[in-house]
Amino acid sequence: PAPAKVRGASQLGQAPRRDNPELTSVTLRSRLYIGICEYDRGIRQNNPTNFASAIAAFQDVIREQPNNLDARLRLAMALRRDNRSDEDISILEDMRKALGHSGESADKAILAEVHLQLADISLKDPKHRNPMSVHFHLQQFVDLIRDPSHPALAPARKHL
Repeated sequence: PAPAKVRGASQLGQAPRRDNPELTSVTLRSRLYIGICEYDRGIRQNNPTNFASAIAAFQDVIREQPNNLDARLRLAMALRRDNRSDEDISILEDMRKALGHSGESADKAILAEVHLQLADISLKDPKHRNPMSVHFHLQQFVDLIRDPSHPALAPARKHL
């Protein structure tokens, strides 16, 4: 449901203001959700059109919130599905460098996923195949989840 201020403005016939933080937050969450749905639909139906829609939705979120890590990671994954692995790798490498210095546990969970994605690319993408890179990224992934209280441990067990 829309926040009360947004509903109130629309009931009075006023257009909600774009600089309203509540409206911006709702809009960004909606765009992120739309992107996730399009990405999932693209995987199920193997339809490139869905990946293009997902990419557009994630880019919208990133334009408004450049540091939205979830949108950046999902954008990279959608780009890869859209056969744009060079852009995918660039985003993942930028995230890896930026998150490498963070001590936040949520950032470490995303960093673990970034390493897993980079290892997968190095393993499966013929253009970027590199066994040494696979080993490096998997080792980084394991090091990040070695702590039993780490938030990436449960999802990581699904991959192992």
